[in-house]
Amino acid sequence: MIDDFIESLSDSTLSSNVESTFNSSIADSWDNKSRFVIYHGVKNPITREVMDNVNDGMKIADVGCGTGKLISKIDKKVNACELTGIDISDRMIEQAEKKVLTGNNKAIFMNKDFMKYDSDSKFDIIIFSYVLHHMADPIESLRKAKNLLSSDGRILFSVPGNNYLKETFMDDELNGRYSIEQMDEIVSEAGLYAMSASRNNFLMTFNTYEMYLNYLKSIGTYQKILNYSDEDWSLEFNDVVMKLFNDSEFITGEYLTYNCVDKNKILNRW
Repeated sequence: MIDDFIESLSDSTLSSNVESTFNSSIADSWDNKSRFVIYHGVKNPITREVMDNVNDGMKIADVGCGTGKLISKIDKKVNACELTGIDISDRMIEQAEKKVLTGNNKAIFMNKDFMKYDSDSKFDIIIFSYVLHHMADPIESLRKAKNLLSSDGRILFSVPGNNYLKETFMDDELNGRYSIEQMDEIVSEAGLYAMSASRNNFLMTFNTYEMYLNYLKSIGTYQKILNYSDEDWSLEFNDVVMKLFNDSEFITGEYLTYNCVDKNKILNRW
């Protein structure tokens, strides 16, 4: 059904549409999207993974940094670090630059498409916090990040698992959901080795279907189903999703969280 109005887009067009989507009102209310949902369980495993791995004196990049929430958390824990936030949305970056930081670290926010980003610096940690599945080619995105790593650098990321929102969407209606096996293959194709990989499940409840839709719009999932167009779902598709939602006691959340290193750098040490 959804195939009737989803069309294939080039990488450049997709990137442009993603930029437009996250330049919308999403940016202005990004930090408040939790008002639509009640979480039951750990909803941000990537934050825990990041905070367990950051240390003083590191160079850290957050790709798809949004409004800078994660950079702000890191800033409160470490000292003498170089923190770089990169996001394709200029409105997200505007919000990030308003964050009050400690002054203990050097922080910079950049409005940039990561695939066009170039730097002479090497990073000790590169983070993709729930952003990799919004990128046109996850493998190429990880390969690019790998080339920006220091000798002991790590890439940390979380993506939706196969069970994410399974109550209301079929597999072909919401791409960007992965099994551990699929993500292991992507990581390997990118020339990385997963030092750890975990699957985190949690539940979400919503007071009304309207709040569920608002939540999906606030995280870009509603738009993703239409390849990030600014159109509304068809009435027929909306009715199907609404029925599935009303028949469900809760909505499943699932994230796969990875901690990766450059495979070649590991092998060259042996």
